[in-house]
Amino acid sequence: MADDVGQPALGGRTALDGHQQAPPRLRGAVLAAVAAGVLEHPTILPARASGARAAGGAVLRLASAAVSLLQPGLGVPLGAAAVVVRGVLRTVSRHEWRGLENLPDGGCVIAANHVSWLDPVTLADVLVAAGPVPRILAKESLFRAPVLGGVLRVMRGVPVSRGTGDAAVALQHAVDAVRSGDRVVIFPDGTLTKDPDGWPMVGKTGAARLALTTGAPLVPLAQWGPQQLLPRKGRPRLFPRPTMRVLVGEPMDLAAYQGRPLTQALLREVTELVVDAIAELLSQLREEPVPPRWDPRTGSRRPAVAPPAARPEVEGAP
Repeated sequence: MADDVGQPALGGRTALDGHQQAPPRLRGAVLAAVAAGVLEHPTILPARASGARAAGGAVLRLASAAVSLLQPGLGVPLGAAAVVVRGVLRTVSRHEWRGLENLPDGGCVIAANHVSWLDPVTLADVLVAAGPVPRILAKESLFRAPVLGGVLRVMRGVPVSRGTGDAAVALQHAVDAVRSGDRVVIFPDGTLTKDPDGWPMVGKTGAARLALTTGAPLVPLAQWGPQQLLPRKGRPRLFPRPTMRVLVGEPMDLAAYQGRPLTQALLREVTELVVDAIAELLSQLREEPVPPRWDPRTGSRRPAVAPPAARPEVEGAP
């Protein structure tokens, strides 16, 4: 799908007074927003019209999402998907996004925690609003899901079949995308976190390899909230409306690792730093301390590592 990089023309006809009229789709969105504002206003409709006001709120959120069609670079298919996705998300949830100024303008690797099957959709919502359309690496099975698969395909997502040669092909596609200036999202967890409390697990090395191979900035991102809309197990919790919280950290300084052979030890070391950064951001969102890392291979948390001052001295050590 070709991306339009310029500011789209208004496309409306010129009025008799010489002013440019808004395009029909924008005028429709504005009228819908005004109508919704009337419906929601407590002094215009009596209190007993709560159903009408609720309907007006839904219309207002959908109308606001419709303006996303005018966002540069989206194109028609992604613009249409944005209307649907944003309309639904604004109806069933709130959002609180911080740190978007830390996202680089050019190609970069965004490493995020994975708490819900809905993550590709909620992350697409915030990242499309923040700039260029991201490309998300996701499990191949998600591309076959009825709704989510369609969104991923429209966004030119990269399917990953773990444990096969296709995983290497997907990584090469991601390398090409970053080098061409795309933002590529990857989940170091590799799947929904199995940590019983929802924290990041011991990570896989794909994000580290991608960043070190391309030399592109690696940006940690933490999110919290999608697991309420679509939990791994159990029923969604829709009341009160959950808040989709996102905190984007500053690009990581990987200068000490650039240019070195990509050994497994080096990739593992950088991956630990990446997961640490994501967990610290998540700690700020949740206002909770970061627990020891969950290891899915053992189904338990790793023992906490004592700080240097608390470690027992070893005889003969300097």
